[in-house]
Amino acid sequence: MTEVRLSEPSLGALERRYVEQCIESGRLAAGGAFEARLEREIARHLEVPPAQVVACASGTAALTLALLELEVGPGDEVVVPQLSYVAPANAAACLGARPVLAAVDRRSGLLDPAELERLLADRARARGRAPKAVIGVDLLGRVAPWESLLEIADAHRSTLIEDACEALGATGAGGRPAGAFTAISCLSFNGTKTASGGSGGALRLAEPGAADRARMRANHGRRPGRDFVHELIGGNLRISNLHAAVACAQMERLDELIRGRRRVGARYREAVRRRGLALDWLAVPPGTRHLDWLPPCLASDAQTRERILDACENESIEARPFFAPLHQLPPFRDCPRGSGAAAEDLAARGILLPSSASMSDVLVDRIVDLIAHSLP
Repeated sequence: MTEVRLSEPSLGALERRYVEQCIESGRLAAGGAFEARLEREIARHLEVPPAQVVACASGTAALTLALLELEVGPGDEVVVPQLSYVAPANAAACLGARPVLAAVDRRSGLLDPAELERLLADRARARGRAPKAVIGVDLLGRVAPWESLLEIADAHRSTLIEDACEALGATGAGGRPAGAFTAISCLSFNGTKTASGGSGGALRLAEPGAADRARMRANHGRRPGRDFVHELIGGNLRISNLHAAVACAQMERLDELIRGRRRVGARYREAVRRRGLALDWLAVPPGTRHLDWLPPCLASDAQTRERILDACENESIEARPFFAPLHQLPPFRDCPRGSGAAAEDLAARGILLPSSASMSDVLVDRIVDLIAHSLP
């Protein structure tokens, strides 16, 4: 049987043409024409000036550049949700900061505003100051309650960063696109994402001056010009022209890719409903429109989840469990945290189902049939 991968990019004639143009230009490394073009496409989607957008090597690179702009380092604390891919916590820890793990909402898995309020107040009492930054995550295409989170973070003088790496194409309150809710936000063009460059990411900063600094930091802190003058601490965090070419084509096709992912997500839900299966879905906050990057299904218990994953693996279908709660990972077990009950429950029951924009309804139905036969 042909392997069904978790998430495959939808690549076509436009991507091929842009890659060929990149190769013909002889400019594969960073700094080619497609880098600036990608920044313009991202800015168009987010409805912001291009000067606010910095293309970079990955979503993790964007998070790192965001924290560097805030001068996060040793002695600082950065709040991250307990249920998240590890990248936000790693970005903070690699700069010498201490992650603080916030409890998540028991239905959506998103950062819980009430929990954030308690945690920031507790850390301020314990240390005399609140954490320097809060990284909220638009988990698996669900847009967080940014207005409430911003109000709380501002009250404690913590800067809120929107990690929208899993939510490109989703919309939050007021129909605004994911990645447009805070003064600092991050996107990803990883190989599995809705729009993929194979690699790549982007950072949005509300102030053009901050974006200019981020561009320098992404180029080892080098000042623009012919001389090797490095004014800031930085690293090699720029996107290559080759990856930017693919990502640029994907951004130009973003509406098509969004429609494909939405069709697949809706087909999963309809197939599960039609069969009357005892499965649930990660909740979507009111007033938002999610985009199932990877459709997040919830089994009734951990044993049923494992049975479903085993059945998929036996048929060469790549389904995955949810991300592990960060407080269960060895590097972060001793970090300050709120209650882990919601993250642990969702992680124990969660399944990420295969999803690609070009995935057929027949394949979706076959996967749901397989799940149905694996249930007790």
